[in-house]
Amino acid sequence: MEELHYLVDTCIIVDIFRGKNSAQRRFHELGVKQCCTATVCLCELYAGAFKRGREVEFRAIEWLKDKIPCIPFDKSFITYGKIRAKLEKEGRRLEDMDLLLASIAIDNDLTLITGNRKHFDRIPDLKLEVWD
Repeated sequence: MEELHYLVDTCIIVDIFRGKNSAQRRFHELGVKQCCTATVCLCELYAGAFKRGREVEFRAIEWLKDKIPCIPFDKSFITYGKIRAKLEKEGRRLEDMDLLLASIAIDNDLTLITGNRKHFDRIPDLKLEVWD
């Protein structure tokens, strides 16, 4: 198994599922074996799938789970708390799911791949790659 280097955000996964060629191409160029996602992304994907009730979305999530590892939140509590407190003191609050994802990336020394630069630029020590 290759070493993991990239944590793929929900918005990028959705682009891949929807057939956005640039996202699919870049995902495969990186090497699928170097990529992972996180439990918080699966939560968001399943929420969307249940909301719309489309079987194809559930199948896509199962495909993803077979292709790349899923990193749990189980060791990122302190990082989450530290970053959230700092951002709130600065008046620059971030959505909890994004903050959870960033904490997982930092604690696992992964580069977060996202399409949402403005969500994550404010987080120190986060390695970020933005796909437009």
